[in-house]
Amino acid sequence: MTTTLTKFTAGVALTALFLLSGCANSTVSNYKPGSYSKIKAWQVKLAYESGEVSTTVKDGKVAEVKVARSGNSSAELTLREDLFYYLKDSKAINITTTGDGVILVSIDGHFRSGGIVGVTVRMTDSAGEVISRMKIKNGDRNATFKDDESFTRFVGDSIIGEITSVK
Repeated sequence: MTTTLTKFTAGVALTALFLLSGCANSTVSNYKPGSYSKIKAWQVKLAYESGEVSTTVKDGKVAEVKVARSGNSSAELTLREDLFYYLKDSKAINITTTGDGVILVSIDGHFRSGGIVGVTVRMTDSAGEVISRMKIKNGDRNATFKDDESFTRFVGDSIIGEITSVK
């Protein structure tokens, strides 16, 4: 009986570990503790703008440099838009288009089958100094994977938790 119970307990522990290892999670690096209280309103922006730089070389010298903006993907634009309104509608923080703090979001990748692998969020003050950086990962198993809408809410809740926490 004891051997059966031990095997059952070990099986439950391994199943729990398997499920927990694939769950959505976030890690935070806070560089300026206490700075959140100084921010009265926040903006939500994409951290990077897609583009391409090309250089023309003639006679061994750079003759021309072109920077072409190609625009962000629809997934990035949707994430920014949905995150903006989720944070605004949550009433936990003040989100505007001209806030003194900036929430910069970038997508870390997509699963081949669709969905966001994770995002990086940097929160900066009015001087552009990074207050904190968050790495937020989506679940990578069928049982723990969050679709784009629920993952956006998870990202928003992680941001709200960080901004409203007392440091």
